[in-house]
Amino acid sequence: MRFGVGGRWFSWISAGALVASVSLATASTSGCGSKKNGGVASASAEPVASTKPSSSAGDAAPQQAAAGRFVATLKDATDPAFKPYAEQLKKSGRIETIAEALNAFALPRDVPIIGADSGQCKDNVNAFYLSEKHAILFCYPFHKAIYESFQKKGMDDQTASNKTLAAITFLLIHEIGHALINELELGVTGKEEDAVDELSALILISNKRADWATTGAEAMVAITEKQDSEHPDYFNEHSLSPQRLGDMKCLVFGSDPENHPEIAKDPGMRERLEKCETFFKKADAAWTKLLEPHYRK
Repeated sequence: MRFGVGGRWFSWISAGALVASVSLATASTSGCGSKKNGGVASASAEPVASTKPSSSAGDAAPQQAAAGRFVATLKDATDPAFKPYAEQLKKSGRIETIAEALNAFALPRDVPIIGADSGQCKDNVNAFYLSEKHAILFCYPFHKAIYESFQKKGMDDQTASNKTLAAITFLLIHEIGHALINELELGVTGKEEDAVDELSALILISNKRADWATTGAEAMVAITEKQDSEHPDYFNEHSLSPQRLGDMKCLVFGSDPENHPEIAKDPGMRERLEKCETFFKKADAAWTKLLEPHYRK
């Protein structure tokens, strides 16, 4: 596997609004829930790391007082099976780049983003935000499962590697979305899982990486395919993976209908297409309004 990354910062601008545009470019190369084989673990789980608020100016305006940041830490893999994945993530610099870009927002405390395969990540095909511990975990078994899901589709190593890095980007921004909602105490109605999917897609769309959003959702469809078909978890906080993929396709199409004819030709999307532009505009406006007060000065 080979992963690459270029671009180390971001700019804020979007079609008529202010949705994050994260400068993430590949050179070459979440889910949430409490399950071990898909989704994101419970926020009440034991911590991997603890953090303290970086500022005590509690009552001041967020953009003036908060100085916390997302801080990436990739641990060495303890299981030889996951060492290649840990090493490739380190070499790519992708998680560090995402953390740096999303530090456009001032947090009330530092929030570590930890890559690991031990502790809560042992045998855990997952990535998740721990609200009580103010930390994000990205588990190396999740990386391995994503890569293998693309290989099973007949992709060669290079293509599967590129797709994996794209999917990881979408899924990690999804988890950072959870962190932003909880750390900044943002108001969100409806499913939080769907909301942070939308945020991740909007960031990638504005960065001209719309395909990464659909790739991330496609990875979740592949990983949960057996589970969804044999025993759909209708009561889970997540929409089913195919529904998540449909939402991502609708956002992508709605952002620029003329340049996504492949989605227009998708039989499953035909009845929804006319509503996708409104779907995109509403999501874009909502996230802009939520996040604008929290820009780092």
